[in-house]
Amino acid sequence: MILLLSHVQTPAGREVVEWAAQGLSGSSNTVESVDLDVVFAEATGLITRAPAVRELRERFRGADLVVYVGDQVIFADGGGVHLRQVSTWAEEAAVPVVALAPHIEISTRELRTLGVEAGYGVSSPADVAAVVQTWLPA
Repeated sequence: MILLLSHVQTPAGREVVEWAAQGLSGSSNTVESVDLDVVFAEATGLITRAPAVRELRERFRGADLVVYVGDQVIFADGGGVHLRQVSTWAEEAAVPVVALAPHIEISTRELRTLGVEAGYGVSSPADVAAVVQTWLPA
């Protein structure tokens, strides 16, 4: 199973989520898509006791790959609170995380210190398809 997690607020970010969902669903793997805005509270940070968080953490245990889609992944904010939490949960479940965004401004080495295997700046369905195909489980 592939877990597609998104936290986007821009039209470009929403496009990347749609492209990723299409690219992933073309495989023989089951794809679950979760909008992190449903799970996380923006104003107060993480809601760690919410049932949605517990359910999401359970989904990590059954996943082969986590694909995180955001508006941007930048060094200045350490990838952002959502990506850092996602990578923590993925590490607990021993599942790799790949980040997709229209703007990636952080090196691969820095991403790996955050628990993210790779980050890809994508701007078209073809970009997303190319990335997705390299990470799909056999």
